[in-house]
Amino acid sequence: MENPNKQEKRLDNEYQKKIIERKKKFLEDFKTENSVFDKKTQLALFGLLNANHVDEYLGIINSGKESIVFLAVKDNKYCAVKVYRVSTCDFKTMWKYIQGDPRFHLRKSSTRQIIHAWVDKEYRNLLRANKYVNSSKAILKRDNVMLMELVGDGDIPAPRLKDYNGDIDYSKLYNTIVEDLKILYNDAQIVHGDLSEYNILIKDNEPVYIDFSQGVVIQHPLSKSLLIRDIKNVCNYFIKKGVSCNYKELFKYITGEELRPIEEELAIGY
Repeated sequence: MENPNKQEKRLDNEYQKKIIERKKKFLEDFKTENSVFDKKTQLALFGLLNANHVDEYLGIINSGKESIVFLAVKDNKYCAVKVYRVSTCDFKTMWKYIQGDPRFHLRKSSTRQIIHAWVDKEYRNLLRANKYVNSSKAILKRDNVMLMELVGDGDIPAPRLKDYNGDIDYSKLYNTIVEDLKILYNDAQIVHGDLSEYNILIKDNEPVYIDFSQGVVIQHPLSKSLLIRDIKNVCNYFIKKGVSCNYKELFKYITGEELRPIEEELAIGY
């Protein structure tokens, strides 16, 4: 009969060997399909798998210049894994949004530190938004990788407002978005910063907000300028749908203040 200590050591060695083999296979397969990711990113993705945060990566939902979103599954529930591409991100733009945020005290040093702060910022923005409005639910972050609940029906992602073809009352939808913007500003005390028909999903005829990476707290020196930009984008879209909208009145409704020309000018150049 095998000594209990020796048996435990043998089983531990076998387990470690399986982990190493699984890791090696994952990295080989993933590198073949996504050669744009560096080794650290691949290890972060493997870490989610190895720690049982996800059971399997199923494919790509969306791919852009600065990030790629994967469909994954955990316990038969679908989720989204957003990965920022370290090699192609616009670090100068990222730095502008991070620099004025009182939550961060990052020195402009390595690009990877900026990326990590950027992901942390979106994660924290989502946690705030999740408490007040329909938004993609943040689960956890690792380096330049963020895990979220999938907004959709089963494994089918919800469509963007831009692409939505179903019957919908645009006046009602507009009013809902306006109220959500007011709640985000006054209660969550954040501004989305990049809101448009591209970053609003439609699920059950209701808006769900995504992509909060450019979001800022209202203490940010340019929060009102970014809010103006968001409001203008919303108004421009809904005017095309026949909804009456005045962005200056909307700004006052949300903030309780008159729109200042200097803030509108900053919004154009930011």
